[in-house]
Amino acid sequence: MTSSDFELVYKNTYSVIIRDKNTGRRSVTNDAESVVKDLYDRGILQAGQRLFYYDSDGRLDEIGHLCGEFTGFRALGKYEREVIEATGGAAKDWLPLGKDVAISGLIPLEDGTAQISRIEHGSVVRTWSYPDLKSAEKAWLNWLDPKTEPVGGTPA
Repeated sequence: MTSSDFELVYKNTYSVIIRDKNTGRRSVTNDAESVVKDLYDRGILQAGQRLFYYDSDGRLDEIGHLCGEFTGFRALGKYEREVIEATGGAAKDWLPLGKDVAISGLIPLEDGTAQISRIEHGSVVRTWSYPDLKSAEKAWLNWLDPKTEPVGGTPA
């Protein structure tokens, strides 16, 4: 059981995001071992999922874990933070488009379809839908020019 007070913000196959409620109890940062164990024991966090958290100052970073054991903290880079915040944690992966122009996020959906989102200045500005993750991943990996659109998608 953890002595910190946090809430679940988002959960998908690839990631879990929690937010420190900052109620005066131990912070998620100072109670990370217990937080990871609690999330793992309750089945919220599973092996292979990334665990992101908003600390008591509202900064988004990552808590490392291995099968329910805390392994350390990792500060997120600018692109990672923008994509996670813009997509609510739904992006499986991301790549920069051009130099500081935009970011592309690959988002698998529960129904087997997928999306690619263009993210600029922390906001999703355009999204394309694909019938499956494989076709989205192929288009996403080949989309390098920020002046173009990804091939084969339907604007959403």
